Amino acid sequence: MRKIRRQNIRVCKRRGATGASASRYHYDLDANQELLADGIVNLGAGLFQGFAVGGSLSRSTANDAAGARSQVSSLVASALVLLTAIALTPLFHNLPQATLGAIVIRAVIGLMNVGNCSVSIACAKPPLYRR
Repeated sequence: MRKIRRQNIRVCKRRGATGASASRYHYDLDANQELLADGIVNLGAGLFQGFAVGGSLSRSTANDAAGARSQVSSLVASALVLLTAIALTPLFHNLPQATLGAIVIRAVIGLMNVGNCSVSIACAKPPLYRR
């Protein structure tokens, strides 16, 4: 039951993120296509003993704010994360988690859409309480 609830929250979060991007750039979404792709990728990860795949709202927002328009931005970001992990980890060791959380919140705040919050709240409620 807990895994199902976690999956529902993940789907709602992804739907909110893609909905915000879709409304900003005026393109259509197909929820069935999104879920089918997610299922196929996670099935492949399960068959080859990989990790479950999911998107990152904060990473997508940061890429959008930086003006990224292609997948090359993910490669550049991966290289920078690797370089940071190797060379700068001692600098971040004593940094409070609240500070790191504030950095993520600042990156995500541009996607806040009060109208979509009601959809997320409806998705987060157990089915017993829905009207």
